[in-house]
Amino acid sequence: MDARRVSQISGVGEYVLELLRQRHGFPSAGTGADCTAAPAASYGPEDVALVLRLVRLAERRFGGDVVLAADHLWGKKAVRRARPATRLPLSVLRSRFARALASLDEAGATTTLTTAFAQHADQAVVNRVILPVGAVLASERLVRQPERIGAYLYANICRQALRVQADRYPPASGPVVWLGCPRGELHDVGLHVARLVLVREGWSTRLLGQNCDLQTLAAAARRSTPAAVLLSVSRSLILHRQLGPLRELAAQVPTVLGGPGVTLADAEAIGAGAALGRADHLGAYLRDRLAQLDAR
Repeated sequence: MDARRVSQISGVGEYVLELLRQRHGFPSAGTGADCTAAPAASYGPEDVALVLRLVRLAERRFGGDVVLAADHLWGKKAVRRARPATRLPLSVLRSRFARALASLDEAGATTTLTTAFAQHADQAVVNRVILPVGAVLASERLVRQPERIGAYLYANICRQALRVQADRYPPASGPVVWLGCPRGELHDVGLHVARLVLVREGWSTRLLGQNCDLQTLAAAARRSTPAAVLLSVSRSLILHRQLGPLRELAAQVPTVLGGPGVTLADAEAIGAGAALGRADHLGAYLRDRLAQLDAR
């Protein structure tokens, strides 16, 4: 798959999954990971093997330990939010997960399972990556579409690993770049790639809160004057819902846009700095653009 086509795919996870299939022999639906005919909210050895492959891939790629955080599976919310067909007793879910863990142990996984991160999912220990396995295994939609299980887990591996890597760099004293997703997807993989690029170059970064309101953001930019704002947005947000606030923000501070379907023409329509289909190119672009601004 051409990397430039990522903006045409409904999510970074599916794009990453396609790369896994091509480069790492990752199983696609119907080839060893097919559980579409299985009862909802159930999983078997083939699903365990799928998770195990992802864990080993994560260990090779990022180093350190991989922690399987079962917080969602152990919690009652997973049962309460499930559809009637998947509303199984919590004891059944626990039993199934225990069997899955036994299978992992038998396979010789060098992985630690813990529920200690249930209340601190964002406070990952350095050298560790958190995989919210429970949220996947308790979801009918994901269980019935095993290819999405892989995409979901791998995307979470990327987000956590990138965040841990960026946090290892000492705080910079230079201008601050804000990064966020107005559409409520703060933990977009591309934003964390961009943040890592920036901190490696000595920039200070600030991750904005989830569902950051653009009008509030524009007002905050007037008070704090960041060096630039990097946003991952959807094209529908630009065209139909937030065009005015985006224009206001771009008039105050260099604003770089990227996200599903966003084009350079969309950015030019609001006066922003740029729009790139691949969010993980935003950091490098922003670095170059700010260097140009500094040279003026």
